[in-house]
Order: sequence, then C-alpha cells, then structure tokens
Amino acid sequence: MIDRLMPIFAVIGVLSTIGYIGLTAWVMYDNFNKSKKKTLPGSHR
Repeated sequence: MIDRLMPIFAVIGVLSTIGYIGLTAWVMYDNFNKSKKKTLPGSHR
C-alpha cells in the first residue's frame, strides 16, 4: 500500500514545490517592477 502511494506523494510534492517557487518568483518580480517604476519614472532600461 505504501509503495503504491509513494509515487503519488512524490508527484504532489514536486508540483507543490514548483508552484510555490513560481508564485514566489512572480511576487518578487511584480514587486521589483512596481518599485522600479516608482523609483525611476520615465527612465529606459
């Protein structure tokens, strides 16, 4: 029984980890863009 469930838990763990990392990266990227627009208005990259 445990041997059957282990791959399912592994998949769930990997998917949740990827989702958490993606969400964190998106929030950091969004905050970085907002702060960049606030601190440097009208400047080009």
